[in-house]
Amino acid sequence: MTLNVAALDRTVLQTQAWLGHISQQMGWEDPEKSYATLRAVLHALRDRLPPDEAVNLAAQLPTLVRGIYFEGWHPADEPLTKRNRAEFLERVRRAAPELTEREARRAVTAVLLELSTELDQREVKRVRQAMPPELRELWPVAPPP
Repeated sequence: MTLNVAALDRTVLQTQAWLGHISQQMGWEDPEKSYATLRAVLHALRDRLPPDEAVNLAAQLPTLVRGIYFEGWHPADEPLTKRNRAEFLERVRRAAPELTEREARRAVTAVLLELSTELDQREVKRVRQAMPPELRELWPVAPPP
């Protein structure tokens, strides 16, 4: 028996498109590497935001990506206090060991560009403003549509 649920089909397609965009930005053929990178960056970002801002960002994500984003989250925890670029990149590299040290910054920027491209610009601006300036520099502004 085949079950098709339009909302689930749509979120799978959206997530695959996001992974495709990240793969294309990075020049990768491996969708697993793109998935690991998306997951690592989302978790590093989420863990540095105040809980209310983390939830507001999640509301903008496709359903499947939202599940990835919330995986393992403990909202009672305070946002991480180590908020510099080197620590952020190291956290991403630890969570996505497939990334080389040289790829990490480009990969973070590719994921953040995907968020900038796909999400409401007001929310993107709020999240960027909640980040320290050193991390904000990693987040490119999406070109106008």
